[in-house]
Amino acid sequence: MNTETLDERLGGIRLAYKDKDLKILWAYSGGICAFPECNEELIVESSNDIIGHICHIVAKSPIGPRGDSNYPKDLLNSHENLLLLCPTHHAKIDSDNTSYSVDDLLQIKLNHETSIREKLNVNKPWKSNISQLYYINIPRLSILAGLNGYVMDFEFMNGIKNLHSLQIHLVPLMLSIRDLVGKISVEATPLLNLKNFNPTIIGKIYSFKEEFKSKNIPGADEYEGKEYTLSNKLEAQPYIFTKRGSYKFVLVIDPKWITTSTSFSSFYYGGYFAGLCSIKHYFPEEKTYIATPLFIGPPKWDLF
Repeated sequence: MNTETLDERLGGIRLAYKDKDLKILWAYSGGICAFPECNEELIVESSNDIIGHICHIVAKSPIGPRGDSNYPKDLLNSHENLLLLCPTHHAKIDSDNTSYSVDDLLQIKLNHETSIREKLNVNKPWKSNISQLYYINIPRLSILAGLNGYVMDFEFMNGIKNLHSLQIHLVPLMLSIRDLVGKISVEATPLLNLKNFNPTIIGKIYSFKEEFKSKNIPGADEYEGKEYTLSNKLEAQPYIFTKRGSYKFVLVIDPKWITTSTSFSSFYYGGYFAGLCSIKHYFPEEKTYIATPLFIGPPKWDLF
């Protein structure tokens, strides 16, 4: 990478890339061209030559591609305004301002860097860290068990509206499911690793062990004997949630899968929970992820 690549001049002011911005740009881009479906590696393996081009989203000059005289000069060379590309796609983007606006390039950058982050967050085998089962999503768990070669018999649920109504008969079920949970192989990414949204995360399994608050959770007595239909509106549904920075993670709770009176109480007041969930929706304006829990319980504190 030569001096001309690292240093630019604008209006007589030297605008050098800071080492930190270059490192962040290359790390977030994974050393791969960010243009959709290109995936060209920007370091030649045989020679270690660097062929990556740094493309400005807002041009470094007001008269350049996507130039903006009002854009702060001290941000022009920040990693937020830079896109790592191969030579071909750098030329393509800078020669076509109509097809590639500032907003288009910001979306390309977001999609690419999110994809790289997801690949680096390689799913790892999840080790059961639940001491008790407060919540068992029987249909979801049966699918997961089937993928691992286990068949679950749900004849016991015939005529049963919810797990809580099983009372003492729930004990052997919970013991067998806890044993199953310990055996099945589940690859999961930590839920709180999620930052920027990427459509590929929908349907994937994520692990969590975090402090949650609750909303609209009924008490055991309040729920007992009632039919309960989950609403399409989040504000009307029972759920637990946690926050990390500006992002909110919501786990929608169906009371029929809550196991005991103690579990109802724990969900009602909130607290530390661990388990697995599947991401179902993302609302960008609210920066809110909606997930369906597979199972939930208090974490084993020696693993937490």
